[in-house]
Amino acid sequence: MGKRRTRIRFFVLLLMLLVTAGCTTKIAYNYAHWWANWAVDDYIDLDREQKAFFKSEFRQLHQWHRETQLPLYVEFLEQLRTTLSEQQLTADSIHKQALATQQLMEHSKKKVTPALAQLLSSLSAKQADKLLKTLARETEKYLEENTYKTEEKRHKARRKAMTRFIKKWIGPLSREQKQLIEEWAQAMHPMAQLDADQQMLWQQKFADALAGAQQADIQIFLDRYLLDDESLWQAEYREQTEKNRRATRQLLANLLNSRSDKQRRKLDKKLNNLIEDFTQLQ
Repeated sequence: MGKRRTRIRFFVLLLMLLVTAGCTTKIAYNYAHWWANWAVDDYIDLDREQKAFFKSEFRQLHQWHRETQLPLYVEFLEQLRTTLSEQQLTADSIHKQALATQQLMEHSKKKVTPALAQLLSSLSAKQADKLLKTLARETEKYLEENTYKTEEKRHKARRKAMTRFIKKWIGPLSREQKQLIEEWAQAMHPMAQLDADQQMLWQQKFADALAGAQQADIQIFLDRYLLDDESLWQAEYREQTEKNRRATRQLLANLLNSRSDKQRRKLDKKLNNLIEDFTQLQ
């Protein structure tokens, strides 16, 4: 778990993949335009024309997302519910679900990149500079918060984050489940410095794309690296990321296979609530 490449926060809000749990889902989705306007202000001071463009494009994207993507969410969640009802899950089955989620994100990525490229190409030098400096500050903050932690503190943070995530979906954990998380947290390779190195490499590519302010160049960059920058990964980063991913997939499979009847009912209820919310939002 833990905080990963900070640029994702800026772009994902534009993709509107607002998959939150519980009764807040419908509120968050219906007021996405307010939330997005507020969040973008943290990164760019848009002028009046740019704000009008952003609001118009966001409204259209939101409507497209509601009409075409939410039915896919419902279908995905129904399939996920069936998969999770199986007696024995594997790391491979968890991986397949992750790939399916990525595919859903790809739909929105392809839809949003033309408008996003147009908006970014309209930025002045001052606006682009602020955006890049904000991303750089977030990287620095991430490094300060994570690189100099002791291994004991990193381990504790990983354990707490995963425990909080799992409890949200299945409820209180058994001693066995807590031990599984403990072993996973100890086995995870620290990624803070490697993450930051990759972030800075990505930011340089992004800065190069912005420098010419050509919509076509920015479009190419977004198509390649908006949510998937694996082609930029250095060898050590790729190796350690894959090790951590495999360990996490195995952990999730083990945790789900060890669910009690009560935990199974809670997870099923959470998924049913999401399915109901997305169905109503359509």
